[in-house]
Amino acid sequence: MKRRRVLRAVVGAGASSLAGCLGDRGEGDRSRLDRYTPVDGGTPPTATPEPTSIEVVDFELIETDDGRLGVDVITENTGSEREDATLTVSVRAGDETDEPSVSLSLEAGETSEDRVVSEIDYEEFSGGGAISVSVARA
Repeated sequence: MKRRRVLRAVVGAGASSLAGCLGDRGEGDRSRLDRYTPVDGGTPPTATPEPTSIEVVDFELIETDDGRLGVDVITENTGSEREDATLTVSVRAGDETDEPSVSLSLEAGETSEDRVVSEIDYEEFSGGGAISVSVARA
């Protein structure tokens, strides 16, 4: 399950990050992307999240009562219609990764405050962890 979470984060970061993270190289030492490169020299297919009008306005890291890393996120729908999206927080601390997420459904102009809680301890994260917050259309 964690591999899928990590793969989703990598896909969101772009195809250049994918080549080293897919694991199974299959045929010889060629990556999956190499095997699917079109013969005419075009670019291989990549998964790109659909754009959304929900934007991250601000976020703050907190320690939850049970010692885990929590992220309080403020989002806003800057579009002209209701939008459904998924808010994902990608957390890395040492060898651990976690990608908790919440579903959002915001009317045009609406703002939302949500707390996303990671399975990673706050103390472990504060010792040199990395975090990214993203929103993708649901």
